[in-house]
Amino acid sequence: NGGDGIVMLALFMNIAPGNSVPARKAYTEASPVAHVTAAAPPVLLIHGDADTTVPYEQSVTFEKTLRAAGVPVRLVTVPGGVHGATFVARNGKPRPDWPDAAGETIRWLDDHLKAGRPKTRQ
Repeated sequence: NGGDGIVMLALFMNIAPGNSVPARKAYTEASPVAHVTAAAPPVLLIHGDADTTVPYEQSVTFEKTLRAAGVPVRLVTVPGGVHGATFVARNGKPRPDWPDAAGETIRWLDDHLKAGRPKTRQ
């Protein structure tokens, strides 16, 4: 649940999230959004919009920030997907309307890593 995510984050960061100046500074500096430049590599984001561990809105914000910097980026949304690479729905079964995350990843890597291939998907 979301509470578990906050506990894990606080343990990792070694400071609880909050409105104190040290907490705000630590979390801002740890955010990938704070380090986006035009020199960033292409980024593929695959995120379930029902994720309670890492809020989906973080990927939306990251995508917008990367795009504004001119970085090739693609956000693949898994409707109803929760946290984790398997994107297991709340009932434990993948939904037929979910994107092919593995296929999206392979296409992205082909487009951005294979020599001589055009970088068309963004």
